[in-house]
Amino acid sequence: MKFYNRENELAELQRIQELSFGENSRLTVVTGRRRIGKTSLIMRAFEKTSTIYLFVGRKNEASLCREFITLVSQALDIYVPEE
Repeated sequence: MKFYNRENELAELQRIQELSFGENSRLTVVTGRRRIGKTSLIMRAFEKTSTIYLFVGRKNEASLCREFITLVSQALDIYVPEE
């Protein structure tokens, strides 16, 4: 997939990331129609950083929590016992 004219969006994501390094954390939600490049935009914006990406689709809360715990434990290289 080609990547066109997303400089403003990339700059905004960079600005949000810089804000997250302060005293308050940030949660960013990117929404839009299907197949317009939301995931590609996010991956491009953070390709050189250590960022956790959690895709939230049609999953139940328990599945999302398990997936998030796994991602965080891997990113921080910590052991989290199974339930």
